[in-house]
Amino acid sequence: MSNLQIGLMIVTVIVVFALVNFYLDYLRDRD
Repeated sequence: MSNLQIGLMIVTVIVVFALVNFYLDYLRDRD
């Protein structure tokens, strides 16, 4: 595995986590 692939994987995980967090906050605010 190259450094580029590892970096890309980390960025993807962070982006997905941020999106899920944002979506959960949106659902909580909508209630």
